[in-house]
Amino acid sequence: MLCLTCLLPSIVFADIGIVQPSSSPEARPDESDAPVADAPTAHELLYGVLTLGEFESPDLIFESDDADFAERFESFYHRDVPAVSEMAFAVSSGLSADEVAIIEPDKKADHNEILSMLRSHIKEEETVYELYSPADVSNLRDAYIGKEGGFIVLVVSKQKNDILDLIKSCLRSPDKLPPVTEDTAPPVTDTPETEPPATSALETETDEPETTGTEPAETETETDPPVTETEPPETEPPVTEPPVTEPPVTEPPVTQPPVTEAVTTQPPVTTPPQVDTTYSPNDMYKYDNALPEREHTPDGYFSDAIFVGDSRLAGIMLYARPQVAADYSVVALNVVTVFTTKAIDIGGGNKVTVADAIRMSKFNKCYIMFGINELSWPSHEGVIAQYKKVIALIREVNPNAEIYILNVFPVTYAYWQSHSMMGNDRVQNLNKLIANMAYEENLRLVNAAEALTGSDGNLPANYSSDGVHGTPEACRKLFDYMCTHW
Repeated sequence: MLCLTCLLPSIVFADIGIVQPSSSPEARPDESDAPVADAPTAHELLYGVLTLGEFESPDLIFESDDADFAERFESFYHRDVPAVSEMAFAVSSGLSADEVAIIEPDKKADHNEILSMLRSHIKEEETVYELYSPADVSNLRDAYIGKEGGFIVLVVSKQKNDILDLIKSCLRSPDKLPPVTEDTAPPVTDTPETEPPATSALETETDEPETTGTEPAETETETDPPVTETEPPETEPPVTEPPVTEPPVTEPPVTQPPVTEAVTTQPPVTTPPQVDTTYSPNDMYKYDNALPEREHTPDGYFSDAIFVGDSRLAGIMLYARPQVAADYSVVALNVVTVFTTKAIDIGGGNKVTVADAIRMSKFNKCYIMFGINELSWPSHEGVIAQYKKVIALIREVNPNAEIYILNVFPVTYAYWQSHSMMGNDRVQNLNKLIANMAYEENLRLVNAAEALTGSDGNLPANYSSDGVHGTPEACRKLFDYMCTHW
């Protein structure tokens, strides 16, 4: 991760869409590199341009005064936050790659380093959007990176020229800029409508927590791309009244799939699960289509199964030690890097992506677990769109495979308090979208959240040493749950 410490004293980012990895355009000639007398701050310039131009206003706005600003910056740019005096950035929860960055370098800063950072960011974005939203790639390749009036500027947008013209106009006549007030600033939403990739529009990898010695470390996408702010309560997680009416639940017939042969019969579901983003600890992890409890799996049940997922699934492999056909659980893996990161060693010093490893595998069952690295992505709908590509890959390799989806178990309340983008309100939102996906795609939903949730709706503190990853006891408990929900 590139550290920009002490480089940027004033930086403002506005993303009119999600930001995820992309390509690297060359910096344009800095025709107007000279600082402007009485120039506005980068913060004032960006807000003014967005307001005066009436461009699609970003709905997620973050400033250096925000308690979780560092976390949001790192989740979007996948780099350490520079130590600066004033910063702000805004992103949209939409799925386009549009982005504007305005940076005021420190007098001693190496401008080439900053330009290189922006080019690397755009190159990463293009990599993700080629998979996620190919229509945006041309805008990324046509990105503007240059210098204007003492600022370093990045613009990714179909309206690139209009935005640049307005930036230059406002630098020539700073008095035309409206004041940054609650009335003129683009609106801020409290909760996302849906989350990538980080940025990161799509999870690029998250920062990797230190290894504790008991749980595998994993980066957390704080992917993929910035996220709307939902502050956890100071004392207790918010509780809302559960819905008055419960959706009908029917008990699927107990149909035991054979151990060695693929089974095409899926558990019946009568109604799609409800999607409600309201945080309600007493009822937050109940889904109509989750697999019910049944007798323990027979010996050898997992021997024809492949396990695909992130470090939370890797914890199950490490501590429960199931006998499986292949283990493709990888620290920091997400629904995008399945296709892009060469993480599986096939011998001879060669590595392939998880996607390619799956293509080379023989299996009748597939257990998949993603979500913790994608939790902070601005659009959870974006996560699901990419998740479906993983499902499509599995079915391409084996159309008759039984596909089990493990949803996201919560984090501890203490972790939520210090990482609002990784809060259990967002876990609930993503899990309901995962439940919907399981219903639509006819997948078997394993309610991992139910297995590891305490009475307050959070992961019990004794089940995790870092607030995110399961202890050996928690991992074994989750695997036992899997053995009775199949």
